[in-house]
Amino acid sequence: MTRSHTPLKTAALCLIGAGLFASFPANATSNGDVEKCRVALTEQSETDMSNYRLSYDREEGNRTKTIYFTAVSNDGGENLNVTCTIKRSKVLAVNDGTKEISLLASNDKK
Repeated sequence: MTRSHTPLKTAALCLIGAGLFASFPANATSNGDVEKCRVALTEQSETDMSNYRLSYDREEGNRTKTIYFTAVSNDGGENLNVTCTIKRSKVLAVNDGTKEISLLASNDKK
């Protein structure tokens, strides 16, 4: 006995597969790491980051990751390119688009 897929079954299987694939994140950065970067940028930056929302762009690296964001101005001003360097869920440095701020001394072992 042979199994044949009707066009409707084939389309349903493709949609299920596409839905499962779409449910996985497109990047390896966890939401926790992104949130730590947001907090570090807000606390350490000389720029008032409350006037911006961060939009994830990309990341580079494996153990030590550099995460790239675009800080989109809430009031229509100029957008900033910001970065966050993170290793083992600890923020090592942030760059608020004006200068790099090293956080090595402020990271406690927890």
